[in-house]
Amino acid sequence: MGKKVDPALVSRFKKEQLLDLAKRSLTSVVAHFALFIFIAVITPMKTDHPAVLTGFGAAIFILSALRLVIAKKMPGLYDRAPERWTAIFMTMNFGSGILWGIFGLLMAVFYPLEWPFMFTLVINCGLAAGATSSLGPHQGVSRNFTLTMLLPITGWGFFHGTPLGIGMGVLCAFSMFMFIRMAKDNYVWYWESMASNEKISKGTRTMTRVFEGVHGNAEKLNQTSKSLSMSSREMTQNAARMSERLSKAAGIAGKITDNSHVVVDLMNQTTDNFSNIASATEEMTATISDIAQSADNTREITSRAVSQSEAAMTQMTGLAESATAINKITEAIGDISEQINLLALNATIEAARAGEAGKGFAVVATEIKELAVQTSGSAGEISRQVKEIQDATHNTAGEMETIAGIVQEANTSVEDIAQAVEEQSAATTEVSRNIQEASEGISRANQMTVENDDGLEKMAEDISELGDEARSVESGAGNVDQNAEVLRGLAKELVDLVDTNQGDTRQKIA
Repeated sequence: MGKKVDPALVSRFKKEQLLDLAKRSLTSVVAHFALFIFIAVITPMKTDHPAVLTGFGAAIFILSALRLVIAKKMPGLYDRAPERWTAIFMTMNFGSGILWGIFGLLMAVFYPLEWPFMFTLVINCGLAAGATSSLGPHQGVSRNFTLTMLLPITGWGFFHGTPLGIGMGVLCAFSMFMFIRMAKDNYVWYWESMASNEKISKGTRTMTRVFEGVHGNAEKLNQTSKSLSMSSREMTQNAARMSERLSKAAGIAGKITDNSHVVVDLMNQTTDNFSNIASATEEMTATISDIAQSADNTREITSRAVSQSEAAMTQMTGLAESATAINKITEAIGDISEQINLLALNATIEAARAGEAGKGFAVVATEIKELAVQTSGSAGEISRQVKEIQDATHNTAGEMETIAGIVQEANTSVEDIAQAVEEQSAATTEVSRNIQEASEGISRANQMTVENDDGLEKMAEDISELGDEARSVESGAGNVDQNAEVLRGLAKELVDLVDTNQGDTRQKIA
């Protein structure tokens, strides 16, 4: 079984197929012109049948000229209307075959089995043979062109009936078969070459992309190696600077560590001091609480003293009033004594007048007078003593009032003191709480300071290690710089190699 052409391949390259046919037609059309002129010059048609020769020549020239114009403009015409211009171009090729077939048949009629006919037969066979190549991209067009050129002559040969005519018909039939077979082989070969070209084109594009990718990567590698070299030099410089700075930082870290130890000691002392202050504050709070309790007791005592002073003042006032009443009674007794004294005096006078009879009455009167005098003296003494009691009572009442005022002021002061002591107790309690919290905060700060001290020691060790690593980085950066230079040289060689191979590949494909 013969080889078959992939329809999908033909569909993909339909435009290329037609453009290739048009390009090949440029040569075959010129051959049509030359062969017609050759026939017109050599054969006796110009004298025997000038009208037929002229008509055929005009048709061939017009059709060939149109084929030339269309073939040259086919790329643009195909883009505008591919189906229409494909049909027109195929029809013109088919028309050329029909014209040459009719002309060959006319030559067989005009010159049966004579040399003009045989000459025309050879030309038709030559055009058919050429069509197997020029129309190779399209098997149908090539086959139809061959049939239209040789089938009329083949039919005439068999119709002629003579051994020579039949032999000529057999020869033409065999020629048609061979030309059609050649056209098929050329058609298969053409599309095999198209498939190969497609694969080569894909491979070329792939290789081009690969080369471009490798070239781009090589360029990037070159640029990267340059950047790496620059970076390595910068890294070397930075590592040197970092090593120097880390050395300074290590010294500073050592000083910070020493200062941190001092801070830790101070924080410990501060913690102890705050603990002592907290203890003293707690004791002071307890003492102030006792003072507040004593102030409350004193306030109660002064309150009772005020009450008792007020009661004493009330009693002294009553005593003064009683003394005043006694004084009045004493004054009344004095008045009565004076009257009794007057009566006794009158009784003495009357007894003296009575003589002996009145002696006993006189004695009684004298006794009464003496009693009156004694009573008056006693009343005076009582009045004097009552007056002294009144004065003492008034003085005592004034002093008691003063004492009551003082006690009241003392009570007010004690209340103020108690309130102040309560406020001081609350403030002291708050201070104690704040000091306790501050002590706890300082304890936490002390703990953090200890942790920071440990961290600073660790940081000093890390800085020292970083200094060693920075020096190692500086040494490694020098090696990286050397390797980057080597890498840049390899990248340049790779770019040159890719450019050379890419150019060779393109030349081989071309």
